[in-house]
Amino acid sequence: MNKQKSLIAVVALLLLGLNVKAQDNVYPHYGFWSNWKLGAEAIYNHQYGNGDFFDWRHATDAGFGIVLEKELNHVWDVRLHGAMPGLFTNEKNLGDGTWYDRYGKLTADVKFSINDAIKGYDPERRFSIYALAGAGLESLFRIERYGDYAVLWQGGLGISQDFGKHGTVYAEYVVDNIADIPDFNYIHDLHGSVAVGLMYRFGPTTKDAERIANEKKFNQEELDALYNKVNQLNGELNDAQQEEGRLNQRVGDLEQQLADANAALAAAANNNDEELDAAINGIADDNVAFRALPFSVLFANDSYAIAADQMEKIQAVADVMKQNPELRLSVVGYCDYTASEEYNQQLSERRANAVKDQLIKFGVEESRLTDYGKGKTTAFGDLKSGVNRRVSFYRIVE
Repeated sequence: MNKQKSLIAVVALLLLGLNVKAQDNVYPHYGFWSNWKLGAEAIYNHQYGNGDFFDWRHATDAGFGIVLEKELNHVWDVRLHGAMPGLFTNEKNLGDGTWYDRYGKLTADVKFSINDAIKGYDPERRFSIYALAGAGLESLFRIERYGDYAVLWQGGLGISQDFGKHGTVYAEYVVDNIADIPDFNYIHDLHGSVAVGLMYRFGPTTKDAERIANEKKFNQEELDALYNKVNQLNGELNDAQQEEGRLNQRVGDLEQQLADANAALAAAANNNDEELDAAINGIADDNVAFRALPFSVLFANDSYAIAADQMEKIQAVADVMKQNPELRLSVVGYCDYTASEEYNQQLSERRANAVKDQLIKFGVEESRLTDYGKGKTTAFGDLKSGVNRRVSFYRIVE
């Protein structure tokens, strides 16, 4: 069995390659008549003496071979290999009165590209390290006690390099063993062959080449469309970022306006009753039906609840009205512009009614008060400013 270790090792390497997942998903689909190769090779063949792997001198032959090969994908090839390594022979007496002379063989092989399987498909890769295995028939010549034909099995390793548009040069070493026909129990010593050859690659058929070119063109169009979509989205993103910057600036401005308005309202809230009385008594005008008091009750967004800090304004108005029995006021509600007209109209009416009810609670007769809402028909400054969420007081001048 020692004489078969090399063959078993080569076959094991090939079988191990079956576990490597090749990236066939990007390999173009070719028809049967595409990617055939035809080659010729020079062969040096030798028999290992007495099964000794390192004894190359037992018997040697030289000859030539031809190869017809089909590329299945970037990893697998199949081929028919015909060889006549016994064209020129160095005959040896095997020691038992017989002579050995290998005449020729015909095998069917599979090739497995190791580096392509590991690295995946690359149409620009031109170098390959491959393993091969196969079986076939061998003719025997001048062997006196055995038959004229034998069954052959083989395995080996090789390298190849593509050049130009159609050329491939390759070199490989193959180890084989044979069993006689019809006496399969007799197995000969191992034989090794070194082959150096040149192949012509026919490439894809015209039909396949046109189809693949169209597929690549279509894929490029899809890729270009995707790039255009990405550029469009990037443009929209930039516009959105610029708009966000403008909105942030606007929010800052509104916050400053709100702060200024609150400061003004806080200053107005500190006025005493005498100042309120003077302000109310100083705005009589016979030519105008209504005059507004110089302050308002402010409300939170989307609310008609009176805040605690606004109660003193209502209390001050109630005190002035009780001190001036002839004074009559219209209580008018307003809203900002953040909701619909119908909703804001109802909200402004609720705000006016809430202030009116509080004046009544503070002791003002209801007959001296009227209330209604203006919705979002009137605004001061920014339409969304908190100053517009208010109830104002207007003196009714008879």
